[in-house]
Amino acid sequence: MPQAPGSPEYPTTQTDRMRGGRLPDRLTHQVRPVLDALDEGWVCHVGFVSDGAPVVLPTLYGRRDDQLILHGATGSRLYRMAEQGQRGVPVCLTVTLVDGLVIARSSFYHAVRYRSVVVHGNAYPVPVRAPAGELTKGEALRVLLAHAVWGREGKLRPPTTEELAETGVLRIALNEATLKSYDGGPEKEEGEEIKDVWAGIVPVCEVYGTPRRADWVPDTVPTPDYLAHYRRPGQDPARCRA
Repeated sequence: MPQAPGSPEYPTTQTDRMRGGRLPDRLTHQVRPVLDALDEGWVCHVGFVSDGAPVVLPTLYGRRDDQLILHGATGSRLYRMAEQGQRGVPVCLTVTLVDGLVIARSSFYHAVRYRSVVVHGNAYPVPVRAPAGELTKGEALRVLLAHAVWGREGKLRPPTTEELAETGVLRIALNEATLKSYDGGPEKEEGEEIKDVWAGIVPVCEVYGTPRRADWVPDTVPTPDYLAHYRRPGQDPARCRA
């Protein structure tokens, strides 16, 4: 599955929100690792403040160059708040990939191998019509579809006017994005009381099953190859067999 094109340029001066607190050595602001993690994932959690209280919601996302595209509904709280002001709505977005369980000889040293992206910024609605060169809702929906299931473009009917009216799409610039990750193993501990206790790593991999044809689809319609062998960009099937 091809990855989304482009490599945005991040600010040369990091903001306070991009600086990590605990374990700063696990943090990176480099563009490529951030984009690789975002391209492999496809579900994010968006945090914002509504009526003075924090709200965190899961949703699907896609990427076009230096922007994240969020799927939603025009009637949702987040979308309505983004429409109300010229500066959109401030959000904090996270994407987390779990790559393994670190099994140690002490409960303290058990850990997780992970990659976690945090994005700060303002979310703006994507309009149906936009000036030349700017993203439209139709283009944004194609980005979302391609991010989730590459290969469907050009094979589906276009959305109706009613479907477009119900679907809310937001965009967030990747100006403040960081990646925190860990790929280490368990700490080595010695002692008679733990010498026979197993320690190591349990790899974690997403597995996609065999596609199941809907009952009303004729048997003569073959399963597309991109679904029969579906996997996310950057996924290494050999990682869980090692």
